[in-house]
Amino acid sequence: MERATLLYRMAVAAAPDRPEGHLKLGQVYRQKQLYAQALEEFRLALPENKQFPSTPYYQQLQAETFFERGLLFKEQGAWAQAVENYLKAIDLKENYPEAYRQSAEALFHQGDYTRALQHALKAEELKHPVEPSLLEKINQKVKH
Repeated sequence: MERATLLYRMAVAAAPDRPEGHLKLGQVYRQKQLYAQALEEFRLALPENKQFPSTPYYQQLQAETFFERGLLFKEQGAWAQAVENYLKAIDLKENYPEAYRQSAEALFHQGDYTRALQHALKAEELKHPVEPSLLEKINQKVKH
């Protein structure tokens, strides 16, 4: 982890306006539970006023950044913010199985059981199903 942190810091220093290094450094910080630093790196990866080319590469990069932000908020129990970021990732990359999987869990925790089921089924369709115990809990809530 420390070596990865060092390498990604070097990448960011070498090319500060490139989003890739910020995304990777943010991922490492999230895994180390350094959430404020991770959020800052994700912000630097996707500055609010910056326009990105509408190529598949940049759409993927943006989707990954929103997904990582969703994971960060999930780890902090901020379910609404997690859902918001997962949905942004899905908007950019329609068939993003892990985003559907994670959003199903976050929607469940928010109490939006119908949408949680929809996302769980989509994740399953994309061959990345949610945990069976979570699917069972979602189904129970939808039935009641």
